[in-house]
Amino acid sequence: DEASGSSQLLRYPDQALETLLDGSARLGILQARHRELLASGSRESPHVREDPRVIELLTEVNTRLITLAALERTNTSLQTQARERIAQAENARREGDRLYAEARAALGRNAFDLARDRLERATERYDNSLSLQDSAALRIERDQKLLSLGNDITQAENEQVIRDVRRLLTQARSLYFAGNF
Repeated sequence: DEASGSSQLLRYPDQALETLLDGSARLGILQARHRELLASGSRESPHVREDPRVIELLTEVNTRLITLAALERTNTSLQTQARERIAQAENARREGDRLYAEARAALGRNAFDLARDRLERATERYDNSLSLQDSAALRIERDQKLLSLGNDITQAENEQVIRDVRRLLTQARSLYFAGNF
């Protein structure tokens, strides 16, 4: 079914590529067999080659060979599309990994806004990768990593706020007891 094949190419280009490569090999075998039939027919005596039934059979073989060549061109085009989607998905995933690492580093420096920005951008890149090449493993890894980092950012920022409030309260008490209002 062409619609489900197109859907497989869009969601799972790696699996579609495997199927297309297998199909390409099968097309090659069929084309070779059809060429053998045409060659066999051309080696027959003129009396056999001129028989209307033989002419009809060889015409049908030739027509099928043309159809197989068209299928091969379509298959090759779809293989190219699948490879492009796989490469785009891989690039988006690597970009997501890079942004995730930047978010982790920003968290280490207590740059919470930058960490959140990089986290958001990493999420977008991972989602882009998944839209190009669906992968349960990447989806699980993304969910775990990003959720964990988001929680880490929130927790670290809350701890920073608590430290700042305590410091300000201590400073205010010291100033109050020192008579500095």
